[in-house]
Amino acid sequence: MKTKGTILIVDDSHDTLALLSNFLVEEHYKVLTADSGELALASLKKVTPDLILLDIRMPNMDGFEVCCNLKNKKELKHIPVIFLTALTDNGDKIKGFKLGAVDYLNKPFEKEELLARVNVQIELYTYHKLFKEQTARQLFEKEKQLSDEKKRLKTILNTLDDPIFVKDNHHRIIMANTAFCNIFKMEEKDFLGKTFAENVPENERAEFLTIDRAVLDTGITDIREETITVENFTHTIITSKSRFVEHSGEKFLVGTLHDISEINKAEQKIKKQNEQLTQLSAAKLRFVSILGHDLKSPFNTIIGFTDILLKKFRTFDAEKIEQQLTIINNTARNTFKLLEDIILWAKANSRKVSFSPRKINFSDVYESVLSTLKPQAKQKEITINNLVAKELNVFADINMVALILRNLLSNAIKFTHSKGQITINAEQNDTMVTVSVTDNGVGMDSDTMNKLFDMSQKIISRGTANETGTGLGLLLCKEYIEMHDGKIWAESEIENLPAGKTGASTFYFTLKRNG
Repeated sequence: MKTKGTILIVDDSHDTLALLSNFLVEEHYKVLTADSGELALASLKKVTPDLILLDIRMPNMDGFEVCCNLKNKKELKHIPVIFLTALTDNGDKIKGFKLGAVDYLNKPFEKEELLARVNVQIELYTYHKLFKEQTARQLFEKEKQLSDEKKRLKTILNTLDDPIFVKDNHHRIIMANTAFCNIFKMEEKDFLGKTFAENVPENERAEFLTIDRAVLDTGITDIREETITVENFTHTIITSKSRFVEHSGEKFLVGTLHDISEINKAEQKIKKQNEQLTQLSAAKLRFVSILGHDLKSPFNTIIGFTDILLKKFRTFDAEKIEQQLTIINNTARNTFKLLEDIILWAKANSRKVSFSPRKINFSDVYESVLSTLKPQAKQKEITINNLVAKELNVFADINMVALILRNLLSNAIKFTHSKGQITINAEQNDTMVTVSVTDNGVGMDSDTMNKLFDMSQKIISRGTANETGTGLGLLLCKEYIEMHDGKIWAESEIENLPAGKTGASTFYFTLKRNG
């Protein structure tokens, strides 16, 4: 069977040479191989192939140098070159196109893509030779065949992922593949016979046509990164525009696009995530430093008072010893609670805590939590008003919701004056429930509110009855609520209040109604 063309493969890997040779021989191509740039140039003195598959990374003489040698020789510069590469850097691709490459093939190879791209270039090169070598009569006789070949070429072009288009000497598009249509979400009929400048904003139009004109007039391939806005969406693309001249002298512009919009978006996303990770890491370091101080202080207290007891135990009476032991006991209990909260926060922060959301009755959880807090509220004669509907259900982890309510209600009791009021309420829409816990206590200024959920700004304030806390409760609430895809925030008033009026704070958090 007659061969479809001669292809020279240049690669220092014998495995690659064997693999590509097998693919191409099966497609009835004649294959020549060279395992170095020097051997390839020597072979080209004896034979002129229809296409060269050229590896970039080779010892001594790399693919770029080989290509440069080819394009500087009049008898060889017309041979199309497809670079073989494992690189993904756009700069290397642009360099290759500027040296005269017609396409790239990324390693590892997909057989279908390899054959599709090779077939396209062989077809294009075949046409080029036909236009140069055939007489007018032969071209006329081949007109029908070329028409069929054009259809076949269009079919092949439509299999390629990269957008490809062809323009005539008046900038009008005469052919475009499916990928070109898809990238701009248009049909071929929408831009055939047009320059496509009609589809971009006016501020991009002039440069758009100037580049086309320069390529058609000079024959110099233009490769650049640019933006094209179509249908209010801006694409960041690498364009390669080259001139093709028929035997009649008619000029055509052949262009390929490489849309890197998603790559740029991904790079920006990664950059943003890295910045967030850096900030989070710094915040955690500050947080650990604060915790270290918080743990050191109570141990100093315990050590100090035990030292006193050891030294003066025999001189202290029972009442004095009881006072000392009470201070030590309270300090130990508070430190133990701090350690418990640290462990809970660490588990939540690393998502190692048990998380089992399901449909639960919110009022049942509230009543259970309230039963444990009633003694505290009763001691300060605080009234707690429950405005939550008894039938309200949420999709959440019951233990986490209990901890969130316990922390928020404990804080409200802690910062509410004797005989004060606390109100819990809930509003819902189609998807979410917003719970609020409001007190009429001491209130907070804006600076304090900005630090509430910041791990690097740990806040510990004493309550209206001198109550203490670990300062980790709100951080735990934030972690647990975020595990439920919810939000937590606070509102408060303390400044410019009328005489005799106390401050008020409301903490809000959201939960899903359904899973």
